[in-house]
Amino acid sequence: MGNIVIVRVGIGLEVSVEDNDLLSRVGEICEFIGPNLARQMDRASRADGLGYYPALEYFEERESIDKDLLASAQHLYEIVGDIVKAEVTQRLRPAFSNVICEHIQSVALTLPRVRPGQPDAIELLSRHLTPDRYRLELMVSNIVRQQQIEGVDTQSRHKVERWLKDHFAEVRVSSARLL
Repeated sequence: MGNIVIVRVGIGLEVSVEDNDLLSRVGEICEFIGPNLARQMDRASRADGLGYYPALEYFEERESIDKDLLASAQHLYEIVGDIVKAEVTQRLRPAFSNVICEHIQSVALTLPRVRPGQPDAIELLSRHLTPDRYRLELMVSNIVRQQQIEGVDTQSRHKVERWLKDHFAEVRVSSARLL
């Protein structure tokens, strides 16, 4: 009979919140932020002669975007991030002996994969800036027998997908590694 051990697995994932769920939790501001920020970012990027749209952080030091709109967006990303973090940890707690969210980031705060020259650039940028997609880094623990350690990372990946798929519009696990 093998020893029982606690195996920790690092999980990287991206989740998308359902539009209806987002509206019911934070209201219509989530529909307002993306398009308004996108228009201002487009105008500012073109005025600066950039051939790309920088991450929102670029505009924090410049006067080209309404500071109140930018502050509201960042506050909204934080609020929705807290909701996502709580939902993920609550949903995964029954599947693992321990769940810790080590990092969460709104995809809206990353460099957009949109260029100003694209025909639908403002619409795509608006979608990027909507607070519905988050990247998380989790540390989950499994209690297993010593001889069952092999494959725990793959099992943990599948558990995360299975336990979250009914609660988010999309769940994509990008990595699972033994710690």
